[in-house]
Amino acid sequence: YAVTWLNDGGSEIATSELLEGAAIAYKGETPVKEADAQYTYEFAGWVDAEGNPLAEDAVMGTEAVTYTATYTATVNKYIVSFVVDGEVVSAEEYEYGAMPVAPEVTDKEDADKVYTFVGWDAEVSAVTGEATYTAQFEATKKSYTITWIIDGTSETTTVEYGEMPTHAD
Repeated sequence: YAVTWLNDGGSEIATSELLEGAAIAYKGETPVKEADAQYTYEFAGWVDAEGNPLAEDAVMGTEAVTYTATYTATVNKYIVSFVVDGEVVSAEEYEYGAMPVAPEVTDKEDADKVYTFVGWDAEVSAVTGEATYTAQFEATKKSYTITWIIDGTSETTTVEYGEMPTHAD
């Protein structure tokens, strides 16, 4: 009688011919299922058409049988990084499908500009693989208010950083 060995997608791996009462055992290489972005698979055993596992002491009956490989799926994990000013400020491992948590980013400034955080270079989304998000800033030149008081009269003007303030005569 024939014993047909299938991969879980239905493709045939092998066929064995056994006599009634003979022990049923697969003698080939361990079946494999290719990993995908979400899962890595490990061979877990064989099941018959009704989903019953192949017992170690199973013997050939009086008709052909088919066994299908089963696999244990493990969710893949990926590193998601967040970069601010060229420095990785967060690099965490997340399972496929999880939503990464972006770190809080504060505005910054230097002598002549204020840099306002406006978001990440891409929309932070559920994990489907390794990802790096880079903080984006909008620069605004600093400006200063100058008040002139001449003979008890005040006049106010605003100038950007680096400009020479002048008084209207």
